[in-house]
Amino acid sequence: MLQVLTILVGLVRAKTLALLLGPAEFGIVSTIDQIMVMVLTLGALGTPFSALKFIAHARSEGDEAFRRTGSGFLRLMLALGVLTTLSASAVAGWRPQLFSSDLAPYQSALRLAILGVPSALLLMLFVNALAAARRAVDAATMTLLATAILAGSAVGGAWWRGVGGLYELSVVAAVLTTAGGLVYLARVLGIKLNAPHTGIVASLRRQPAIVGSSLSFYVTFAAMSIMMLLARTTVLSRLGAASVGHMHAAFSIALTVGAVLYPLSTLYLGPLVNSSGAASEKARVTDAYVGKMLLLLLVGALPPLMFPATLVGFLYSGAFVPVAAVLWLFVLWQCVFQLAYVYHLLLIGLDDMLFAATALVSGCIVVMGLAEVLTSRIGLGGVPLALTVGMALWGAAVTARLRLRHRIGASRRVLVRIASVVLMVALSGYGFAGHIETGLSPILARVVTATLWLSVLWLLMDPQERHPKLWFAALTGGLSAGESQERPAESTDERP
Repeated sequence: MLQVLTILVGLVRAKTLALLLGPAEFGIVSTIDQIMVMVLTLGALGTPFSALKFIAHARSEGDEAFRRTGSGFLRLMLALGVLTTLSASAVAGWRPQLFSSDLAPYQSALRLAILGVPSALLLMLFVNALAAARRAVDAATMTLLATAILAGSAVGGAWWRGVGGLYELSVVAAVLTTAGGLVYLARVLGIKLNAPHTGIVASLRRQPAIVGSSLSFYVTFAAMSIMMLLARTTVLSRLGAASVGHMHAAFSIALTVGAVLYPLSTLYLGPLVNSSGAASEKARVTDAYVGKMLLLLLVGALPPLMFPATLVGFLYSGAFVPVAAVLWLFVLWQCVFQLAYVYHLLLIGLDDMLFAATALVSGCIVVMGLAEVLTSRIGLGGVPLALTVGMALWGAAVTARLRLRHRIGASRRVLVRIASVVLMVALSGYGFAGHIETGLSPILARVVTATLWLSVLWLLMDPQERHPKLWFAALTGGLSAGESQERPAESTDERP
């Protein structure tokens, strides 16, 4: 429920900013935000993932070890935040074209946004520390509160002084939120800046495997953040700021399709495939999970496929409706990404970290190359088409590795369902894009199509997978990977 509320807060923020700023300045804000994601990813050096691992491990050693380790990472994250801010500020001042030459009129807003880096890194640590302490509800609550406060400040700043005001108030709100988080963390978990802390370097020497896994995650997240930034800057230079605003609206709607499945895959399937056990058992659990997640994926994809213009106009404004013609390509990309990500998690669970990172980075490189070419030739639709091709190649490389190296993979029945869902999404999107969405006949055609697709997928499922209790459990927070006996006895629902 808290995740849903967080998503709703994000949608309200986007809707309000779209109305206040319009497509062009909305596109500028989305580009600056993506620059901040890239800066945060590069500057964090994978430490949020390491922190989660170390702090969770220290918790099993006792409260004192937990507090000391948490305090050590608190200081490390603050130091990284300050260093990253200084480095990014220097780049923005001396070589602003490295971010984007088209952002020249908004350099002051970009520099203000960079000042929020330390707060953003510390907020990430706060959430991970609560998760490591097995306070999942507290972690989700803090995420919701921080999202709401920052969204409110962004909207208030945009109403006050446009793009510049948005980042002025956002930085102030981020600093105040971080101060509150520091007080909360000190009182509830005993993690303080001035507390004695564990030597992190010595801990890394004792557990060198964490260095490799952190580096793998760092490389993959960095590649993805750079890829998404280049997609925006390509559209900005080729098509203009308004097209970037349109693209951001399409990205947001497409990401909503996987907004539940992505954390579900990470937090539920991730621990299962990372637990001890045979590769064949992990493959079977993944197979069962994918077989059921496909129905949820199709249900989430159908509304933007059937009523793209209506949805874009409702969530943003009529000025963003032109992107409705290519929204289905963004949805197709998100479906391909979600499916590839599941098997990426399986490969990580088999400790094949290097290949997993290499495959994803290679897919990102393909996207970067194709986006430039396709955007020049076919316009805005070139970005999601490039993303779909790149992520499909990533998924194909991962599944080939599972087959050839580990001798496991998706069963034939699941592969048939995967192909069916991808085909349904493509046919629905292409068939309904650009057509009238109101009136009895158009609505009836869409209802019949959606019913047909869902019926076909339902018939492709195994009888035990159609049990009502399974879907009640899925809708109330947990998508079972199969019958109770399918879950490995030693697995837990902790965050990976």
